Amino acid sequence: MALPPQIDPLPGGLLGNTSTQTGGSSTGLIGTLTPSQIGALVPTQIGTLVPTQISTLVPTQIGTLLPTLIGTLVPSQIAGLDRTQILGLTSTQVANLSPTQLKGFASTQIAQLTPSQIGGLVPSQIAALDRTQIAGLTSTQIINLASNLIAAITPDQIRGLNTDSVKALMPTQAGALTTTQITALTGTQLSNFSTTSLKALTPTQLSSLATTQTRVLDTTAVAALTPTQIGGLTTTQIGAFKTSQLNAIAPTQIAGLTTTQVAALKSSQIAGLGTTGIAAITPSQITALSSTQVQALSSTALKALASTQLAALSATQLRTLKTSQIAALDGADIRALSTAQIANLTTTQVRALTSTGVAALGSAQIAALSTRQVAGLGASQIGALATGQIAQFTATQLAALGSTQIKSLSASAIAALSTTQIQGLTPTALRGLGTSQIAAFTTTQIQAMSTTQFHAIG
Repeated sequence: MALPPQIDPLPGGLLGNTSTQTGGSSTGLIGTLTPSQIGALVPTQIGTLVPTQISTLVPTQIGTLLPTLIGTLVPSQIAGLDRTQILGLTSTQVANLSPTQLKGFASTQIAQLTPSQIGGLVPSQIAALDRTQIAGLTSTQIINLASNLIAAITPDQIRGLNTDSVKALMPTQAGALTTTQITALTGTQLSNFSTTSLKALTPTQLSSLATTQTRVLDTTAVAALTPTQIGGLTTTQIGAFKTSQLNAIAPTQIAGLTTTQVAALKSSQIAGLGTTGIAAITPSQITALSSTQVQALSSTALKALASTQLAALSATQLRTLKTSQIAALDGADIRALSTAQIANLTTTQVRALTSTGVAALGSAQIAALSTRQVAGLGASQIGALATGQIAQFTATQLAALGSTQIKSLSASAIAALSTTQIQGLTPTALRGLGTSQIAAFTTTQIQAMSTTQFHAIG
């Protein structure tokens, strides 16, 4: 093929041509050069090509330019490249573009780079892109960035990633993000992480998040976190969780909370925990709750506690329970309390026990009641005690009963009292007995009474 008259054929191509010749070549002539002729151009010749000449180059011509020649293109020349020309660039050519040249690409041009072209970039090139260019990256391009390229994205660039790009992040890419990059993510971006990518974040990455970031995580995202990730969150982050987020945490995740994290929960958070969340708290976590947190437990939450959880409550924690909370404890809950726990209840709390709760007291628990606690029992509570329970009271405990309380004892309960128990009843209390109750005394019981006791019933 005959060469344009402005270009002299020399062995090895056009290396002998001057920049004046190439710059003066018409647009049409540039387009007629063969790939081998294009590949033989030197930097000074490339530099003289105007954008209109560059625009006539076809992909096959573009692809034959030496990588070093690609590196000589100025921003105005780069700006003239269209989609087909950009696609014609080899990965090696793209990798040889300087940061300055990459800045010359419009965001639309950046978006036209193929996955292999994007994947061929080096960290310094990625770091050179501005936020607008980063925003132009497609999800397909994002998933083709190696971990070292992801790590090269600056905090300012991170904020430029569009929603589709964030959603496209692979687990390995998410795991490659530095804490500086993580903290630069907007709430919207973080909320668009896929569950698999969220699971890939390390506890160190998660602990670097600000509370403004963690609070935007939806319940699905929170539920996706592993126990290890939950356990790595700071007390500040845990304390900032919304109730809906806490209730989204699975039982296995609740169990993953450290005692320090549990202690950091606000009363409002404790109060908002559902029965599932409460039931998942371990005994060791129960012991970490402050008195204020224990008081924040709803009646429903208390009823949801298992016997092992109730048994974990310390004497101090129990004594801080409000009467409404005590009244919420059913028979099974009462039976789960140890004798030490029973003995540490205040007289006000004991009086708050329901008839069902009192009726559930075991013999060891009854024996643990102090005389002050017995004296605090209401008439209806005394009346709820079965004959077998009354039989467990010591003479000292029965001596604490007043005339109003003893009136509530059934005739069968009185008849079942041992002579030792009879001797513990005070004359004041005995004066409160009714006719049917006095009639229930056996001869043996009457014989065991002191003269003062006998006169009290007579």
